[in-house]
Amino acid sequence: MVRGLDDGLLDDLWNFPSAFGPSRAEALVSLRNKLAGFGSLSLTLRDSVAEVHHGITYRSIHVHAYPAEISNPPRKRGLRWFPISSLRQAAISQLARKIAQQVF
Repeated sequence: MVRGLDDGLLDDLWNFPSAFGPSRAEALVSLRNKLAGFGSLSLTLRDSVAEVHHGITYRSIHVHAYPAEISNPPRKRGLRWFPISSLRQAAISQLARKIAQQVF
């Protein structure tokens, strides 16, 4: 998980890596670019497995959740790996909780 979402939202909470965009395709390109910025990460994104709607202040967020296969996971500042069993007690956003409920 990473701190915050795009556009400075929820900076103090852990979230699944995400990216905003004017279209689903553009958001997916932005997500791939963001994940590539983590370094030597070997990543394969699969088809969307869940959709979640969430409201934050004046925003209505439509999320597509993509499972990923990761080899050579990076150990970088601002990136943290959580066991699924610990998400209930973790300092994650309500959006991340909704996504976890749909996916896991």
